[in-house]
Amino acid sequence: MYAGVPIIAFDNEFNRTTTNGMAMFFSNIKELQAHLHNIDTQNQNTIGKSLKEYAVNNYSWENVAHKLTELISIHNVDKLKD
Repeated sequence: MYAGVPIIAFDNEFNRTTTNGMAMFFSNIKELQAHLHNIDTQNQNTIGKSLKEYAVNNYSWENVAHKLTELISIHNVDKLKD
């Protein structure tokens, strides 16, 4: 995603979540072939730009560290209640 290129990913919940549904998904070889055959340069640039923007805003080390700190903090508060 940081490379700014489109992603073609197997269709599952993890891939849909981590790409915010912006990748091109396939469930079988025919769908994969169709994505590879039909993608055009303009579409590549648009999808790639959107994916990169999403990655920069959601998957930076600073952002991930902040989310982990919040998660640990919540866990510790819950632990104190027990």
